[in-house]
Amino acid sequence: MFKRLGVVSVLAALVSLAFVSLAQAQSAVTMSAVEFAFQPSTASVASTSVTFNLRNDGQFSHNIAIDGRSGSIFPNDLTAGQSASATVNLPAGTYTFYCPVDGHRDRGMVGTLTVAGAQSARAGGLDPIMVPAALAVLGVVLLGSGFARRRSATVRG
Repeated sequence: MFKRLGVVSVLAALVSLAFVSLAQAQSAVTMSAVEFAFQPSTASVASTSVTFNLRNDGQFSHNIAIDGRSGSIFPNDLTAGQSASATVNLPAGTYTFYCPVDGHRDRGMVGTLTVAGAQSARAGGLDPIMVPAALAVLGVVLLGSGFARRRSATVRG
């Protein structure tokens, strides 16, 4: 009986950590491009691997470029109605992104991206993703041991 509870507790802990890791790894920014703005124009992500999903809802071609990074995110500008996705790796920090099509940045087609990353997300040395995961695992283990004690007390009594 104790062996089964131990196995169940360990499996539950592994599943919890797998879901937390998956949630931590996903960082997508979904936005629309119109004349002359990104909607939304601010975004925050937790991971340094950032996927941009852009739909051109405007009449003119649009793209995304990031200050401090050479080139555009998408290899070709998106024409009206087109959508595209691309993933880039960015260190933790705050970035200005803009439309590199001639004159669009000057007309205000600019936004701000905040990349938290693992190190920046830590407050006082504690990772805000892993602390709840560790507490969940501890809860599962304690719950399993409580059931084991209750079961052994019932069998003795």
